[in-house]
Amino acid sequence: MTLVHRYKAAGRRTVDHGRSPAERQLRQTRVLKFLDWCDIRGVMSFGGIQQQHYAGFVRQLQTEGLAERTVYRYRLALREFFRRWKVKIKVAVPRQKRADAWRSEVQKALDRIPDLNTALRDRIMTEMEKGNNE
Repeated sequence: MTLVHRYKAAGRRTVDHGRSPAERQLRQTRVLKFLDWCDIRGVMSFGGIQQQHYAGFVRQLQTEGLAERTVYRYRLALREFFRRWKVKIKVAVPRQKRADAWRSEVQKALDRIPDLNTALRDRIMTEMEKGNNE
């Protein structure tokens, strides 16, 4: 039986209070993606998950080009999963400064817009900064 099947079978018995159904689904999807990644690499049990599996998965997310915020949310979901399932892995979830994270995301989004003149891009960034400082 794969890790994904074991998790799904046991997951029906666990209750996650305090989260919306949409948030529970997102977290479950993130954990399932990690477990599928582990299954492909031959991890046979939850106890067989090691630090290098976690680190390799996070590294893959980063190389796939996912936004920093998305990788951060994966880390949070996996930290909760490891705690709940008593998997002994240390998950370092760096605290992000919201303004810095959003600034980075907005900058990337603006860079993807073709034919956006520099003056308008700078004005958008300036207005965003004003909003964060108020």
